Amino acid sequence: MTKVHVGEPATSAFEPAGSGIVGRSDWHEPWVFEMEILYEIIVAVTVATHFAFVGYGVIGGFLALRWPRTIWVHVPVVIWCVAIEIVDFVCPLTALERWARTRAGMAALPSDGFIDHYITGVLYPASAKNVVLVVVLVAVLGSWALFARTGRRRRSPAPTGHAEGMSSSCS
Repeated sequence: MTKVHVGEPATSAFEPAGSGIVGRSDWHEPWVFEMEILYEIIVAVTVATHFAFVGYGVIGGFLALRWPRTIWVHVPVVIWCVAIEIVDFVCPLTALERWARTRAGMAALPSDGFIDHYITGVLYPASAKNVVLVVVLVAVLGSWALFARTGRRRRSPAPTGHAEGMSSSCS
């Protein structure tokens, strides 16, 4: 790599003069670069959180079969997911991602939102969106039905395995 001294012209269109760093044009103000990285991290964490939230909305009922107390987290998550689809308002995570993308100098998130940008057309064809919504709803309701069924079994007294009148101790 050719050394560039401050005040010399850049050696390529992507390298600011004297920076020695490729890809950033704002090296004369290091705090701008640091803030862009911070906003990029916010975008990455927001996207990961969004994927986790949506994923939990889909499979959280099945997780509750193993960890029953988590059903009380899953119910409001599903209510939120259904409300987003029915009412069509902007999710706070989507708003946060849009805000951070702008400040990071990244391309704007399309107006369709998180699911339409990252999932629809990527994990399944856009033409199957309604079918996927029905399959997800059936999976969630099915997991809840299984949870209710196993919950009744947990609450019923366990059979002792001994006939009436027989002693349970071995002599």
